[in-house]
Amino acid sequence: CATAVAQLWHMALWQSWQSSSFRRFRNYRIAYRSTQRLLCSCAGHVRRVWGSRVDEVPKFSVPLNEALDWPGDYPSKLCQHAFGFDLKVSATDFRSQMFHAVEKHLCARPKGIQDHSEWLRTGLSNGRRPEFVALHIPPRTAFFVHQHPGIELIFLVRGSLWEIRLENPAHLQRECQEPAAPYDLKNPQYQFGKREFKAGVEGQWLANEMGSIHQTFTEDEECLLIAVWPGSYVIFSEDQLPEGIFKTVNHSIDREIRDTFPACSAASAN
Repeated sequence: CATAVAQLWHMALWQSWQSSSFRRFRNYRIAYRSTQRLLCSCAGHVRRVWGSRVDEVPKFSVPLNEALDWPGDYPSKLCQHAFGFDLKVSATDFRSQMFHAVEKHLCARPKGIQDHSEWLRTGLSNGRRPEFVALHIPPRTAFFVHQHPGIELIFLVRGSLWEIRLENPAHLQRECQEPAAPYDLKNPQYQFGKREFKAGVEGQWLANEMGSIHQTFTEDEECLLIAVWPGSYVIFSEDQLPEGIFKTVNHSIDREIRDTFPACSAASAN
């Protein structure tokens, strides 16, 4: 009888310890997440300058590889309007660098050769007309995890940009154009990779193929970029993401500082 009482007493003590440990662990997780959100909330406001659709920029024609005067000096003027300085290269050199880098980086991505061919042949991607945009992203800013419904071509002007990307599989529903993703990323077999891209002295081109999925963010360094993008993204909500992979989102579209710089404004500035 004494042995049975002792066993029951030890069991009660063990359950009590487990319960308090669980509470401590749960409280730690809550405090950790709150701290992460507080740190992320320190990020500044993103400045976004909406540009023109690519087909609204003067000298646009297809196939694009034969439109030798496109996009002209519009990207440099967009940079000047958004950041206060131009690209410091001639329109001809910028175009040459753009087409060479896009072919190199886009064709290296899964299905990228197909996307590159459509882009050159039609000026479209997944039937969409891409747009120019300029972004000034403050340090410690994390965007939503998103999928690209069309190609995205990015020129890093200054600073660095980080990403966490779905690498295997490279795509889920590649042609999806829904505003909200109709599927999640919680499959334990999915593989993700993290990397940093730095602008360096001369800037750097990046390319995202249609259907690619990633999250972009900054760390201690700001990022200035101009891009040709599909105009919207397929967004993943927090409950569609695996735990411990992505950064806590602190970017809010409602808090962006916004401006526009259409091609007609660039033309009138000549």
